[in-house]
Amino acid sequence: MQIQSIVHWKDKSLTLYCICFLLLILTVFGCGEDYSSSYDDTGSYACSIKWPEAVSILETTSNVSRAIDCSATGISVVRFSFYNGSGDYLTGDGFSCSLGSGTVSGIPVGNNIRLVVTGEDSSENVLYQGERTGISIVAGQTTDDSDNPIQMDRVVAPWTMLKLPDTGQTTSYTTTWGEDSDYTINPPSYTDNGDGTVTDNVTSLMWQQEDDNTTRIWDDANTYCNDLTLADYYDWRLPSAYELMSIVNCDTYSPSIDTTYFPGTSASYYWSSTTHANSSSYAWRVHFSNGRVASTSKADNYYVRCVRAGQ
Repeated sequence: MQIQSIVHWKDKSLTLYCICFLLLILTVFGCGEDYSSSYDDTGSYACSIKWPEAVSILETTSNVSRAIDCSATGISVVRFSFYNGSGDYLTGDGFSCSLGSGTVSGIPVGNNIRLVVTGEDSSENVLYQGERTGISIVAGQTTDDSDNPIQMDRVVAPWTMLKLPDTGQTTSYTTTWGEDSDYTINPPSYTDNGDGTVTDNVTSLMWQQEDDNTTRIWDDANTYCNDLTLADYYDWRLPSAYELMSIVNCDTYSPSIDTTYFPGTSASYYWSSTTHANSSSYAWRVHFSNGRVASTSKADNYYVRCVRAGQ
């Protein structure tokens, strides 16, 4: 009995010893994880950015999650987000940046990876966006695409009637309350940018300050704006009817526009990009003599004023 008890006790001691040893291994190395491979399953990605306009670095912001710590004019964060072929977000753990380029490290290896780059303001509103697909990340290596810049495009904000300025009419014509001049909600406000452009502070639209005093058919009007390069911007377009109406000033006549900010405006029709709903061969136009809006054949010739950043 005594010998059996001793053997039994020794068996228990050996079992406890083995359990403790296993717990020590699991504590140090993790449960079933290949600890040494955690550093071998990631790589880095280096690239550069091409902005649609001239930008300048103002300052750097450190410790920004999921971002390269560089800033452009009006931009607080340039964010790099990687996704695998299934659309799952891939976390990177390090970043560095110089003007328009940078390297993100700690990206899980794989093929057909998609990168979305966003330029955001301090409120995390996306102002610019670019994308690249088909990226391959190799363990322990840097995939260098810096010679092939990612094109950053200005994000077009949706047009909303909530941003429509007042008509501009301030002259009172009767003593009865309720006419247009008695209400002021979004008074017209503009900024002369000093580079041939004017920014509407209500709608945030940027306008071509002076048109080229040339009339065109509708197709050529669209082409003119799409090909226009002005003040280092190339994303100009023909304005919609609502947008064009938003710069009409009903307190003036012939032309019905603020000539302090829009000098040389003809008291005539200007094309909009809006096609007539009942006839694809017709489009809407705005008369800057009195603010009248009407539709006409796209084969007619009218003046053109281009707009950008917001539709």
